[in-house]
Amino acid sequence: MKNWNKKKFDKNLNTNSNRNQRDYDKEPLILRDYSKGIKLHGVLNLIFFFISLIFILAMQSHIEFGEFDELIKKIFILCFIFVGFLTISYMITINSKERYVSLTSDMKAIYYDNDLQIRKIYSLVGNKEFSSFLYQINRLKNIFGYPFLAICIISFLFTFNSEFIIGLFVYAFVLFLSIMYDIAFRMLVYKKSNKNLTNFWEYSQKFVIDIGWIDGGRIVTAGATIYFFNQKDHDLLKEYFLSLFHINLDTDIKGIEAIKIF
Repeated sequence: MKNWNKKKFDKNLNTNSNRNQRDYDKEPLILRDYSKGIKLHGVLNLIFFFISLIFILAMQSHIEFGEFDELIKKIFILCFIFVGFLTISYMITINSKERYVSLTSDMKAIYYDNDLQIRKIYSLVGNKEFSSFLYQINRLKNIFGYPFLAICIISFLFTFNSEFIIGLFVYAFVLFLSIMYDIAFRMLVYKKSNKNLTNFWEYSQKFVIDIGWIDGGRIVTAGATIYFFNQKDHDLLKEYFLSLFHINLDTDIKGIEAIKIF
């Protein structure tokens, strides 16, 4: 498969054809590939999760000993870390060299480097689901959350004190902070790409679509991942999936609900 020239690539990148008229052989759908920024954001979010856990546990000890000055310091430090990590995620994502993905009529995703050289090709046939940091939090809960809750329950049963209730609040609050981190990041990128926050909440957990991924415990088969951060890309993707797969992006693909991770 030969690479496109820059002029043709830019033309297709800005194409907004009608679904019934568009020929994806001649005008494949071109979107920006945010994979590097999203992966870094996920790593930073996980790091922030553990940092938050450490700080919340430290705050608990300050409350027990009445060290409210130290508690306030910890809160300010945690807020500073939140803003710092969020700024790093956002700045690297929007300032990284632009890479692209082309969705073709033969149901393939062709990924291009910033110099328009083909990097990889994936089939778009397979399971399709929205992905967000809620999925990573859900996996984190399965790995660390349940053992943590088990320890809290055992502690409650054998010591009959408030550690169980406190543990539940710590667990829920750290998850809340991590989710807020993810939503704030998506909001910033959406605002940058879309010039406003119109319909952000409607799309907030639908900016990443995994296609053909197979998660078998430790063995994961990679597939295509598509990103969008504005309404135009959403509409173009919706047309594409309706035309080729007869799938409605808004109703036929489900994402994880926040309440389920608790």
